[in-house]
Amino acid sequence: EAPPLGLVLLSDQTKNRTIPSGRMAVEVAVSGFQHQVGGHFGLLQCEGHVAKPLDARELAFYKQMTPRFRKFAPVYCGTVQVKATAYKNGRLKLWSEKRGANPCHPGPPSGSRHEKVSSRTRLHQEETEEDPLQDMAAVMFRVNGEGRVEVETRDDTHHWAPSCQIKVVQRLLLAGCTGSNFILLENVVHGMRRPCVLDLKMGTRQHGDDAPLAKQDAQRRKCAESTSAALGVRMVGMELYEESTSSYQFVDKMQGRRMDERHLRACLMRFVRGAGRTRTAALRARLADLRSTLQEAHSYRFFSSSLLIAFDAAKPDSPIQVRMIDFAHSTFDEFEGFSDVAYQGADEGYIKGVDSLLDLIPMTEDERIFEAAITRDALVITDLMRPLPSDSSPVASSREASPTPPAVPPATAAL
Repeated sequence: EAPPLGLVLLSDQTKNRTIPSGRMAVEVAVSGFQHQVGGHFGLLQCEGHVAKPLDARELAFYKQMTPRFRKFAPVYCGTVQVKATAYKNGRLKLWSEKRGANPCHPGPPSGSRHEKVSSRTRLHQEETEEDPLQDMAAVMFRVNGEGRVEVETRDDTHHWAPSCQIKVVQRLLLAGCTGSNFILLENVVHGMRRPCVLDLKMGTRQHGDDAPLAKQDAQRRKCAESTSAALGVRMVGMELYEESTSSYQFVDKMQGRRMDERHLRACLMRFVRGAGRTRTAALRARLADLRSTLQEAHSYRFFSSSLLIAFDAAKPDSPIQVRMIDFAHSTFDEFEGFSDVAYQGADEGYIKGVDSLLDLIPMTEDERIFEAAITRDALVITDLMRPLPSDSSPVASSREASPTPPAVPPATAAL
C-alpha cells in the first residue's frame, strides 16, 4: 500500500548524520506537551523544553524583551527545527537534530541592552541538562490507515492538548524533509508530579494591529460575549488535581468563553483552594508586582497575551509559578523590524485584567476570612458542574488520575 501524502518511510533504526562542519548531528526525541490547557497552536516538548511553532513577531519580541518583563516571561532558549518520520507500521517519530554541545542559554552579546543571565535562567539550564526527556510524561502520535495523525498515548491529558497538537504534527508530515521551526521555552511545570495549570487570556482587546478586518470583528465579538470586555480577563483553560477524588478537573477555552463573572470567580476559587493560603498570598504579591511593572511600561501592548499560573498539588510547600506568555501580537515603541502603531501610556486593558484577578482572588491575611471565601464559593462550584446556560457542555470535565505519576520533564506552558 502506498504511503499517505507527505510521509517519509524509513527503517526503525535511528542514525547519526554528518553535517558540513564534520560533527555528528544526533537525533533528539520530540513529543506532545502533556500539560497544554489552552491555545490553538499545539505545543511539543523537545530536549527538556516546550517547543512552540515559530512566529516571527513572537520570536522578535522574545529577543528584544527588556529586563522589566523578562522576569515575568518563560526563559527563551532559542529555536529548533522539528521533523516527522512515519514508519510502515504506523509509528510516528518526531525529532530534531542536536548539533554539538551549544549552551542552552548563552550570555547576551557584549554591549547589548539585554540583561545578563539571571539566577532563574542558570537554574533552568542546569535542570534541563540534568533531567532528560522522560517518555512516560509524553504525548505520542501515530498515523492511521487513512494517513491521519492520531494520539497513541493519553494518560491524565487534557483533551485540548492532543486536539491542538495533532494539527501541528499533521503539518510536520506535509512539510516532509524540511520540517518546521519552533521556539524553545522554559517548562513552568518542571518537576511537578501533580501539575495544576491555569491559562488566562488578559486584556480587553485580543487582535493585533496587523489583523484583517474580519478577524478584528471576530475578536471584538469574543471579548464582548465573554468576561474579557468587562473584566479584562477570561478563562482559556485549566487543569486542577482534586485530592478528594484523586482525579483531574479540566476546563477548556470554549467553556471559558461562556463563563460570566460568577463562573470565573468560582473557578478561580477552586484553583486557589488547591493552591492553599500561602501560595495564594504569593500569587497576589506576584500580580501586584506585575501591575506595577505594567503601569510604568510606556507604549507596551500585550494584545491576546495570556497569564499562566501553575503549582504542584503533590508538594504543598513548593512555590506557585506565574508567567506572561503568547507574545505574537505584542508591541512597544522600540520594537525593531515591524511597522507597528505607536501607543502612548500603559496597557490599561491588561491592567484591568490584573485588577480583576486581585478583586476575585481572596485576601489571605486572615485565615478565617480566606477559608470563608473558599467555602462560600464551594456552592457555586458545585453548581458549575452542571451545564452552562444555553449549552449542554459541562464547565469542567474530569479524568481519574494515575496512581503514581512521574515527575514532569523540564520543558513550558504558554506557554
